[in-house]
Formats: sequence, structure tokens, C-alpha cells
Amino acid sequence: SRNADGWFAMSVTATAKRDRIELIALYVVTIVLAFVIAAILVNTSGGSWSKAVEAMVNGAFKNPGRWGETLRRAAPLLIVAAGSAIAAKAGIINIGQEGQVLIGATGAAFIMTKIHPGSPVMLILGVLLGMLSGAAWAGISALLYYWRRVPVVLSTLLLVYLSSQLTGYTMTRKF
Repeated sequence: SRNADGWFAMSVTATAKRDRIELIALYVVTIVLAFVIAAILVNTSGGSWSKAVEAMVNGAFKNPGRWGETLRRAAPLLIVAAGSAIAAKAGIINIGQEGQVLIGATGAAFIMTKIHPGSPVMLILGVLLGMLSGAAWAGISALLYYWRRVPVVLSTLLLVYLSSQLTGYTMTRKF
């Protein structure tokens, strides 16, 4: 059927399906391109690109237990990516997610060392305190922006440095 402009209208499901396929293709092309660039760099430096690619695949996926390790290392990056997507959707450029994750992890570690290990209460309270501490750390930038118009990019970046110092201090002290 034709729409008001005389063009054939595509169904919503067909458009959504096409968008999904394009997104998956974009991810596949990006990953392949990353492997190609890595192979070129290894080959340029005199190494064997095929051995390097094989080592990356084996180290990340094929060897026993590597899926879990890959996911463990990817989890903080995925948390930061989700935070970046939410901030970008709100029109805010937040480049200080590293500090927010550090403070959140510090808050979670603090509560988890104070309650009996393995307890379901410990896990729930640890996750809640981690989220609240990371959000409170992000709130400092929001407060500075709305109170004194300090750019969010600047305040979040500077708070990363402060969070690493604060985390180092709190993790070496007994409370």
C-alpha cells in the first residue's frame, strides 16, 4: 500500500527487522576490522599475524575457563557503556565513569567485608551500596554543574583522579 506521499509504506516489523540486521552487521564488521588492524600492526612489527589472532581467540574463548574470565573482565566495561549510553541519551557527555565505577566498587567492597561472606544479605546490600555510592559520586558533577556551571566533562574527568586516590586510601585502611 502507498502512504500519503505516494511511496510504498514498509511495515514497522520489516523496518525493525532491517534495523536489527544492520546493527548486528555493524558489530560483526567492527570486530573483524579490529582483528584486521591488530593483524596489520603485528605483521608490521615483524610478528606472525596468524599466531597473534589465534592467541587472541584462544585466550578469550577457546581455552577452558576463558569465557568466564572474558565476561569478568568485560563486566565493568559493559557497566560503563550502559552509563555512557544513558548519559548520551540525556545529552550529557560524562567521561568520568571510571571514577564512578571505582567509588561504587569501593562502597560495595566496604559493606561486603563488614557482613558475613556468602550471605544473601551481603550481596544485596553490597550491590545497593555500590550503586548508591557510584550515583552519589556522579551527583557531585551534577551538583557542580547546576550550582556553579562547572562543565560536566571537566568535573567528571577530575573526579576520576580523586576517586582513584580515595579508593587507594580507603582500601589500605581498616574501618
